[in-house]
Amino acid sequence: MKDRPIIQDILFFAFAIIVVMILIFPKGIVKREERKIVGIDIKGEVNAPGYYELEYGSRVKDAIIAAGGETQKADLSTINLAMTLIDGEEISIPGRGEGAGTYSKLIDINTADMYKLCKLDGIGEALATDIIDYRAKNGKFKSIEELKKVKGIGEKKFNKIKDKISVE
Repeated sequence: MKDRPIIQDILFFAFAIIVVMILIFPKGIVKREERKIVGIDIKGEVNAPGYYELEYGSRVKDAIIAAGGETQKADLSTINLAMTLIDGEEISIPGRGEGAGTYSKLIDINTADMYKLCKLDGIGEALATDIIDYRAKNGKFKSIEELKKVKGIGEKKFNKIKDKISVE
């Protein structure tokens, strides 16, 4: 008869310890690692264009591989294969002879992905990301001059690219 209360006491004590541990330890300490992903839309000269989810930190080359690789018409010399992907971005793989890497036509700053923006003089990956973020927060640019509201684009930088950009 005496054994029964001791077992109940042990079970109660173990339960109490578990409850206290759950309440005391912050959730972040015992948190399983969350898998971060980026969703991208890849178009152009790839074997299977479409929407793909890739690990956070993936590169353009990883997106091309996920899309079944580049076609024989693809011109990879005009894009930065090592550039880090951004969630929600559209990647367009150009074909040979499409004028990629040149400014044969204006770049629409309302629809351009990071790679197109990086083709502009003085626009690198960080500034292209800032342009895309600004566009996401504030909506489409109403004029090319509004681009100067993006931190890092002053009058001098704007004057270098104003003849190569448009808003449609």
